[in-house]
Amino acid sequence: MSKPFEPEEAKIAEEKTKELINMLNRVLKKYVAELGPQRDHDIAFRCKSNPNIIIYVDVEAARGDRWREKIADRSGKYKTVRWPIAKKEKCEEKYIEKKLIAIMLTFNRDNVEEMVYIDCETWVREGQEETAPFVRTARRGYRYRKETPEKFWGIDKSRVIWGVQNLESFLDELLQRKGIKCL
Repeated sequence: MSKPFEPEEAKIAEEKTKELINMLNRVLKKYVAELGPQRDHDIAFRCKSNPNIIIYVDVEAARGDRWREKIADRSGKYKTVRWPIAKKEKCEEKYIEKKLIAIMLTFNRDNVEEMVYIDCETWVREGQEETAPFVRTARRGYRYRKETPEKFWGIDKSRVIWGVQNLESFLDELLQRKGIKCL
């Protein structure tokens, strides 16, 4: 999980990620969600029938105002969902090169059932670089290092999957593409 600038925000994000895991374990039938070792991956989905089948998850906990204003907005003002460019590099080096199955997931801190997700391979292949001069955290603006724009990797909102109700079938489809099945 990307660490917010402020320790208080980081703590909230961590608690909300735990809440997300609890909700996922109530909803998912064939998979178990578990907290990852953070710098490696944030969450792992393990197949209940075969615990050796793992899908790695990189998580972003979006503040409710950011979720409503940028991610859930359907007006066309914000056309993409984006994650830091460092996560793209992580997907390429850690997951794609090693042929591991991984997804990117952002959820609304105010309602953990509101989420968007996409597999790393599609995100890397179809995404594009974007930049931003600053980021808002805890309602304050922060300029990135030395006032240079920060890079992100964004993908069209139509390419991400929305909502927890579609997650299990999405995970099954990802495994099926690799010739793997979770019973």
